[in-house]
Amino acid sequence: FYKPIPNSKNGPILGGKVISIYREMNNYSFDLIKNDTSNPLITGDQPIVNLGNHEIQDIWMYYPLSPDFCLILQPKNNRKYNSLTDKDTAFLNEKIYHEALDQVYSNDQRHLEKIVL
Repeated sequence: FYKPIPNSKNGPILGGKVISIYREMNNYSFDLIKNDTSNPLITGDQPIVNLGNHEIQDIWMYYPLSPDFCLILQPKNNRKYNSLTDKDTAFLNEKIYHEALDQVYSNDQRHLEKIVL
């Protein structure tokens, strides 16, 4: 069963993207990535972040599961992440920080203070 979601200013566009991903699921990969760097992954009150280009509906969903693991939904034919570098963890943590509404969390206070302050 499919019900079209009308476009509105705030939410249904994301709904349309979710439906699009569902239709094209065989073109995407859910990858569990281990963070082997010394920088823990942080999370926040908006933990799922699209790393893709919103204007062209490029979808790369990032979800930190713990300081050491994350889940990334990415196109199978254009995978950016197989492992994480220090540069990757810094970028991903910045994305989580900037997408958070009120709160971010880490298991390492000093690392979190470097990002937030």
